[in-house]
Amino acid sequence: LSSATQPLGFQKSIEAEIERKTGKTFCPPGGKKMTVFIDDAAMPLVNKWGDQITNELARQLIEMSGFYFLDKDKRGDFKSIEGLQYIGAMGHPGGGKNDIPNRYKSKFMCFNMVLPSTVSVDNIFGSIMKSKFSNKAGAKPDVIDLSKKLTGATVDVWDRVKSKLLPTPLRFHYIFNMRDLSRVFQGIMECPVNIVQTPSTLVGLWKHECQRVFADKLCRDVDKMLVEKTLAEFMPVHFGEQLAAENKSTEWFADFLREIEFDEETGEEKGAPKIYEPAEWDTVKGKAYFYLGKYNEAYPSKAMQLVLFDEAMQHLMKINRTIQQKRGSAMLVGVGGSGKQSLARLAGYTSAHYVFQITITKTYNDNAFFEDLKTLCIRAGVKGESVTFIFTDAEIKSEGFLEYMNSLLATGEVVGLFAKDEKDAMCGDVRNDFVRENPNMEENLLNMYNYLMDRLRDNLHVCLCFSPVNAKFPIRAQKFPAVFTVNINWFMPWPEAALVAVSSAFLSNYKLDCSESDKGKLFALTGSFQALTRDLCDVYYARMRKNVYVTPKSFLCLIDFYKVLYQIKYEEINVQERSVNVGLQKLKEASEFVEKLKVELKEQDVVLRAEEKKTTALLEKVMAEKAKADKKAEQVNAQKADCMAEAAKIEGEKQAAQVELDKALPFLHEAESACNSITKKDITEIKTNNKPVDIIKLTFDGLQLLQSKPVLPVKVEERFINKVTASFIADSYEDFAKKEVQDMNFLSNILDFAANEKDNINDETCELLEPYLRYDEDVSKNWSPFPFKVLDPELAGKASGAAAGLCKFVGAMVMYHGAAKIVKPKMDALKVAEAKLSKAQAELDAAEAELNKVLAEVAALDAELAKAQAVMNQLKESAAAMQRQMDAANKLLSGLSGENLRWTEDSKNFALRRKRLIGDVGCVCAFVVYCGPFNSEFRDKLYQQFQVDTQKRAVPAHEKVEVVSFLVDQGTIGEWALEGLPSDELSIQNAIMVTRSSRYPLMVDPQGQANRWIKSREKSRISENPSMCVTTLTAKNLKDQIEFTMGEGLCLIIENVENEVDPMLDPVLDKQIIKKGSHKYINVSDQNMDYKDNFSLYFTSRLPNPHFSPELSAKATVIDFTVTLKGLEQQLLGKLIGMEMKSLEDTLAALEEDVTNNTKSLQLLDKQLLERLSNSQGNLLEDTELIEVLANTKAKAKEVEGKLKEADERKVEINEKREQFRPVATRGSIMYFNMTDMTNVVNPITTQASGWMYNCSLLQFLEQFEISVRNSEKAQPTSKRVEKIIHFLTYQVYRYMNRGLYERDKMLFKLLVTLKIMTVANQVNAGDVSMLLKAGSALDIKSERQNPFNKWLPDKVWLNVIALSKQAFGMDQIVFFREMVDFMQRNEPAWRKWYDENEPESVPIPDYDERINMDRTLGPFLRLVIVRCMREDRMTICCMQRNEPAWRKWYDENEPESVPIPDYDERINMDRTLGPFLRLVIVRCMREDRMTICCMQRNEPAWRKWYDENEPESVPIPDYDERINMDRTLGPFLRLVIVRCMREDRMTICCMQRNEPAWRKWYDENEPESVPIPDYDERINMDRTLGPFLRLVIVRCMREDRMTICCMQRNEPAWRKWYDENEPESVPIPDYDERINMDRTLGPFLRLVIVRCMREDRMTICCMQRNEPAWRKWYDENEPESVPIPDYDERINMDRTLGPFLRLVIVRCMREDRMTICCMQRNEPAWRKWYDENEPESVPIPDYDERINMDRTLGPFLRLVIVRCMREDRMTICCMQRNEPAWRKWYDENEPESVPIPDYDERINMDRTLGPFLRLVIVRCMREDRMTICCMQRNEPAWRKWYDENEPESVPIPDYDERINMDRTLGPFLRLVIVRCMREDRMTICCMQRNEPAWRKWYDENEPESVPIPDYDERINMDRTLGPFLRLVIVRCMREDRMTIAQGFLTGMR
Repeated sequence: LSSATQPLGFQKSIEAEIERKTGKTFCPPGGKKMTVFIDDAAMPLVNKWGDQITNELARQLIEMSGFYFLDKDKRGDFKSIEGLQYIGAMGHPGGGKNDIPNRYKSKFMCFNMVLPSTVSVDNIFGSIMKSKFSNKAGAKPDVIDLSKKLTGATVDVWDRVKSKLLPTPLRFHYIFNMRDLSRVFQGIMECPVNIVQTPSTLVGLWKHECQRVFADKLCRDVDKMLVEKTLAEFMPVHFGEQLAAENKSTEWFADFLREIEFDEETGEEKGAPKIYEPAEWDTVKGKAYFYLGKYNEAYPSKAMQLVLFDEAMQHLMKINRTIQQKRGSAMLVGVGGSGKQSLARLAGYTSAHYVFQITITKTYNDNAFFEDLKTLCIRAGVKGESVTFIFTDAEIKSEGFLEYMNSLLATGEVVGLFAKDEKDAMCGDVRNDFVRENPNMEENLLNMYNYLMDRLRDNLHVCLCFSPVNAKFPIRAQKFPAVFTVNINWFMPWPEAALVAVSSAFLSNYKLDCSESDKGKLFALTGSFQALTRDLCDVYYARMRKNVYVTPKSFLCLIDFYKVLYQIKYEEINVQERSVNVGLQKLKEASEFVEKLKVELKEQDVVLRAEEKKTTALLEKVMAEKAKADKKAEQVNAQKADCMAEAAKIEGEKQAAQVELDKALPFLHEAESACNSITKKDITEIKTNNKPVDIIKLTFDGLQLLQSKPVLPVKVEERFINKVTASFIADSYEDFAKKEVQDMNFLSNILDFAANEKDNINDETCELLEPYLRYDEDVSKNWSPFPFKVLDPELAGKASGAAAGLCKFVGAMVMYHGAAKIVKPKMDALKVAEAKLSKAQAELDAAEAELNKVLAEVAALDAELAKAQAVMNQLKESAAAMQRQMDAANKLLSGLSGENLRWTEDSKNFALRRKRLIGDVGCVCAFVVYCGPFNSEFRDKLYQQFQVDTQKRAVPAHEKVEVVSFLVDQGTIGEWALEGLPSDELSIQNAIMVTRSSRYPLMVDPQGQANRWIKSREKSRISENPSMCVTTLTAKNLKDQIEFTMGEGLCLIIENVENEVDPMLDPVLDKQIIKKGSHKYINVSDQNMDYKDNFSLYFTSRLPNPHFSPELSAKATVIDFTVTLKGLEQQLLGKLIGMEMKSLEDTLAALEEDVTNNTKSLQLLDKQLLERLSNSQGNLLEDTELIEVLANTKAKAKEVEGKLKEADERKVEINEKREQFRPVATRGSIMYFNMTDMTNVVNPITTQASGWMYNCSLLQFLEQFEISVRNSEKAQPTSKRVEKIIHFLTYQVYRYMNRGLYERDKMLFKLLVTLKIMTVANQVNAGDVSMLLKAGSALDIKSERQNPFNKWLPDKVWLNVIALSKQAFGMDQIVFFREMVDFMQRNEPAWRKWYDENEPESVPIPDYDERINMDRTLGPFLRLVIVRCMREDRMTICCMQRNEPAWRKWYDENEPESVPIPDYDERINMDRTLGPFLRLVIVRCMREDRMTICCMQRNEPAWRKWYDENEPESVPIPDYDERINMDRTLGPFLRLVIVRCMREDRMTICCMQRNEPAWRKWYDENEPESVPIPDYDERINMDRTLGPFLRLVIVRCMREDRMTICCMQRNEPAWRKWYDENEPESVPIPDYDERINMDRTLGPFLRLVIVRCMREDRMTICCMQRNEPAWRKWYDENEPESVPIPDYDERINMDRTLGPFLRLVIVRCMREDRMTICCMQRNEPAWRKWYDENEPESVPIPDYDERINMDRTLGPFLRLVIVRCMREDRMTICCMQRNEPAWRKWYDENEPESVPIPDYDERINMDRTLGPFLRLVIVRCMREDRMTICCMQRNEPAWRKWYDENEPESVPIPDYDERINMDRTLGPFLRLVIVRCMREDRMTICCMQRNEPAWRKWYDENEPESVPIPDYDERINMDRTLGPFLRLVIVRCMREDRMTIAQGFLTGMR
């Protein structure tokens, strides 16, 4: 049985061995009796009721001979079993072992089994040895004799070991019994006799077996040494000194040393003989490596890269020895990564066993385990194969697995493993083997089954690989004893020599750039790293109670990481060195090339000068010829220009004439069309018409007149036209026209007239036709007798079609004449001009021909010149190219001068860096591999040890290597920060381990910051499939998630890991990658899953102190991501700034992002610069593109450097503002860590950890932090705001934490908070706190001074006193109590009296009290320490006294009854019965003035009932009535006060009831405050202190309208002083201030009312103070004019007249930038129109003009203000209109610049910077003629300096130079004018500078004296007296060669 054996298993075991007899009666097979042997009967688990239910079933079986059926169809029926008898066995109860129930024990006869006597043991094992070493067996006599002594020697050793090495809770397996004796002799029996040829060999074999049996299971080196000493002690006694000396060193035995044998006939491999024999170390190691190689060949996917150092070889031989023995099983105990499984596999392969290990999956359960066990049992039992079953504690998915293993190891069977028919089949399978091996035994199922079980047990070897640090390891030893009875082989930590051996094996062939001696030092150093870490793990656990493990596998990770990192860093240095050296060489070559270019450039300059001289001569010749050609060309061009101008003029006239002609042609066409419209029929009709109507006749008259044909003289006749009769000219139809009509050619004649004679029409003809054609609709202008035109075609058409056409013809021809008479003269003039133009064109052609001839000659000369210039230009270009190349080279060399120096310095250090790289990489790798699980303090400590050890061992390395800078650059760190990683050192180290470690990270992340960072870092990959990339170990589809993410190369984040990881992940953690072609796989749960190299796996645990197993610690990189004090402080500071000054934090975030990007850019640019330089081919200076790229790169680098420098400066500024809030972050960090420290609390009674329930997350704390920041009082300045937040935060977190603490832990939490605050504030140090907590507990009374006060002072206190006298307190390390022992001896009575006090903490401390009181910082702490040391029982009271400030704060509250009471509030709230009463008692004792309020809260129902009474003054007052009635003096008054306060409506009744007439009279007074008050006046007058106040109260209660007057009379000086204050709203209001401050709701409003009533001018300021947040919010709005104005908005909206203006004024005063918008919003169209006016100051202002005009005083000023705000450009005009007389007077001044400027002078004088300039501007605008004088006055020194210059025209002109330079048109002229005005002597020079091209042209003239002189010619010509002389002077000065000609010219002129 075992502790996991259940009744079901027991019943099935019995049922499996019986068969049915009859009905429900069963019996053993074959009718035999069966004995049931119940071993370990006491093992079954005792339940909580004290029962062992398995044993109860066994008792039932014995008592009732059966038990109940479990089958469904028979369940509940009793199954009788006959023929059973029972034997039980159990260990002795006690020592953690159970007893069996007495009722069960009574069924047995009990025997006590004692160990056999020595004689019996000697008989047993002596007989065995006698049969082994006998003459018959071939043993030699001396060996036979010696073998007889083995039993005694073994028993002696066994007794000694058993007595010395007793079992303990930690070494529970130190049990030595008969089994160990038998194993010693079993080992001896394994060795053949022919091997043991000498006594020495036999003694060596015996010693080897004793060590294997007794020493291998021991877990301490000292215990192993005890066995070694015991053997050394007994060997001489039993075997003699000589044999003992020969076997002083242990000889090892092994059975795998023989060579492999082959079959002689077939040649097949038969295997190597297994002979247990002595082993030479080199031979056995060679054989081990041989088998290791064969194993790796046989199983390439599971290949093992092992280093078989001495200890590993020893373990291999131990395992091999065990599994080679029949029924040999081993338990390999060691931390994960020790090599247990690898060595077990190799041992199994070496022994030619089938090695099996189960594969854990998510669904692996008991059934799957049974199937695996079946397979093994069939192999071992049926097939007879040797099987090694490797079983680790990680594979124990349930404790039931161990139950099966326990049964298998104890009996060879597992209940229910095989069914009966399966057992029968297995027996049949082994029948042949059974008959062959047991020919004399009966062939039945029972014998064959026993044979099967024996063979199974002989061939099945179990290797249990367990970890000693597993918490279940000792428990399992108690529960499953058979599992722990196997051979135990305890793996000790690898010694340093082993580590060195492993390191040398892996690194000896690795290419390291160092000497062999340095390599050896490195190997030793790596081993030392592991040892140092292992030692620190123990210290870390003792200090921090956190388990950290380092295993041999961790060391292998160190080696692997070292090789990778060394290669990277070595290659990095080589590349850098190569690049730097090549770059330096290129720069050197460039420098040499520059020197060469200088020489070549000098030589080429000589050639260039000669060529230039030659070309200049040719140029002069060409220029002379060109001048002639130019002169000729000028003449021709002038002639051509004249000709072209004339042609253009003629063309213009032609076009104009054509336009006029085009106007006349329509009339001509109209006439022609009118004629064409007349048909012959029309003519015939007229001809035949004897009496045509008047209109026809008149039409023909018009035609006659048009053709200048005769008509009758003018006479008047009556004419009838269009039904109108009027007097008109008589017609000539009958006399002349009729004849014309009769002409056959009448119509053609008319057309001919239109075509050929139209131009003969004259003005006279048109005037004669005027009466016929004129008509004006204006009656006053129409002189025609007809109201229409006579010759109207429409009227004529009514009479005749011919008449209509003729009418049109006449009118059109008249109109044509009017247009044509304009065109004709123009056309005539045009013909004359064209003739002239033809003649001029002929002359021009001749001149151009002559010019072309001259130009051809010039072109020939030009070609010659061009050729010469080409040669010269080629030389110049060559020289310029050289110069450019040299300039570029110089620029490049100067630009890279800094890099040149840096690279030169670096080039000297590369060899040293390369040499020291082996040590640097070692230290850094050790940090990454080992330091992850430690906190910041221990990391630094361990890394410092690494570096010290490196220097100590003289391994080449730098004295100090910074891990962060060695592994990452600033750009990467900046990226991490942007991803959300905290910026503290610890977090950066953690990030390095996550990203650089070769193992997957397992992060201890209680605050979740690692999880957030990883998710931010892997955001892009997670986004591809979030559900598959983030999971937990309990996820059902974990296997699918692993497969998906590994196959896709994504990341997998497994959250909320606790103490273990699913074993299914082991292959992934171990990176057991299988390569098949180009694909990679990992076998997970018997399934090959695709693997990609970019797959990432992350584990995070929220547990603050998880206990990871050594195996897990070896497989993953454990990293402690727990936030540090400084790290959290930085995070809280960021959060606080984000809440208080969000823009600042956003700016900092953006700045950090820019810095990161710029840093990366700078690094990239530096790298590119070096790469481009080193990779350039050929001459660097010949590659201009490369030079340009290098220059650009350098320029960009400088630009980025500048940005980084600027960013650093900005960062300093931002951090200065942020640092103001750091105290809040510091306090927050302190409070959080105090909260987490409470998780370490231990129950003082049970000494068990009880702080687990105080766990709190960072998110919880951050919530309280945000609440504190939001709810704390707003204040200015920042320091006050910080103080408010700190106070609120401390109390808020304290209350939040306090409510969840046990009462016993509350004081501890407060003490922790206090001590931590003092520690961080540097008031105390860690030593002081340690002194408070530990006192003198570390001292030994025997090693210290004897206690001189032992009569009254205990030794424990005396040790505390000694420790106290040695302790240095504070940051100044003052030994405050140095003389305490002497003081106590000198003043013993006082100290004894103090010690005996009941409350010593409240009594002055002898000798020290005054000094303690004087030290306000350390004093309370020192008092606490001394009380702790001498009167520990009073420490809690002393702590409470130290918390006195909290009580003081509570006492000072306005409403203390509503504020938590320090130390008691929680308990009061918990006690619902007494709690309110206790609160009332405390308030009564400490704040009696608040008792009434407190009473009402406590007795609310009674007060509510009293309040609701109709006549409360007549009803007893709750809580107070009895006291009021007892006090006959004050009682009625107090009743009155209570009624007044609670039922004011009943107060009058109450007063009147007392003394109604007197009160009525007093109440009716006009000035009641001046009249005696009934009943109370005398007492009020007697009490000079309270009396006036009581009078005020009564007046307030009954005549409130007179209260203020009463107050002012009572305290007139104070009111007068308040009234006269400049800022009364900020000064306490007399009599009311305290009440106003107490009333947090109405108080600010009441203050506002009083200010409104007495000082209305300050009301706005008061409003803002009262409602600051609202005003601040309004002020910060983008559009405040559209947002309600606090306090005033309603009133503004109500006043429709002034309201908008008042809104405008407020906006103007507070947000001037929004004023215009406010105006425009109110009346936008009108304001827009006003705004767009040219002179808005003269136009009525919308909305305000009328009021402005009405206010004669302020009106003009208000108009000016509005113009200033909206049209500032018109402000000056507006000012002038407003103050016109003053401006007119100023304008008329002779020197206005010296006279005050109206309206502006004062402001100009006040502004010393812009003022003079503004004065200048006004003078410029209004009196420009005085501007220069004004400028000079304003800037006299500069003008004086300019005036005194030799060349003032070349010097900037003060005040005007910039404007002159900007104006390219007038600027030079203005400069000339100023020079002319101030320095006329320099004018000529200035002129030449101004008009240089003209002067140059004049200078180059052949005859300059005959050419106009630029700028002066006009003036010279005007001055007939001096002019010629001035011309001569100028010629003399500039062209002296022409002076003679000029003199002659001058003489001629004269």
